[in-house]
Amino acid sequence: MLPVFRYAKVFLRLGRRGKVGLREDSTITFRVWPNDLDLNGHLTNSRYFALMDAARYDMVIRSGTWAAWKRNGWFPVVASQRIRFRKSLAPWVTYTIRTRTLGWDERNLYIGQVFERNGQVHAEATIRAAILQKGGGRVSMDDLMKASGWEGPIPELPERVKLWVRSELMDGA
Repeated sequence: MLPVFRYAKVFLRLGRRGKVGLREDSTITFRVWPNDLDLNGHLTNSRYFALMDAARYDMVIRSGTWAAWKRNGWFPVVASQRIRFRKSLAPWVTYTIRTRTLGWDERNLYIGQVFERNGQVHAEATIRAAILQKGGGRVSMDDLMKASGWEGPIPELPERVKLWVRSELMDGA
């Protein structure tokens, strides 16, 4: 199944799926199709990234943040991502992607995504995203959170995310 069909699935199912909070888990289920396979007969590593994109759209639309971003002329871009593969996904199996906003700092939004099947983690990823505005420049996280309806304190980033960010800063990212 081409990634465009997975995006269509996300958008077509929105009316039947409930709202989620900005910091709540958003889940969506997909199946491993034959064109998702690599030469080893399991979900190819590059497909994970396209699937994560579709799952993030599901989360930001269902949380209401997408509408706020569009209203303000903002758009997300992936600045960096890391993924850890734990267990392969075989042809025809269904799996769930769990997506959640982990937190943010002064410049970036951090999103966690987990591929699960039957209660087992098959892959886990962390995404660092910047929100840009048309015409250039980053959107401040304060402005982003206000527009997205966030009223709580800034969540503490998990230690593993802090370490990842520090390691990227050492590399000049």
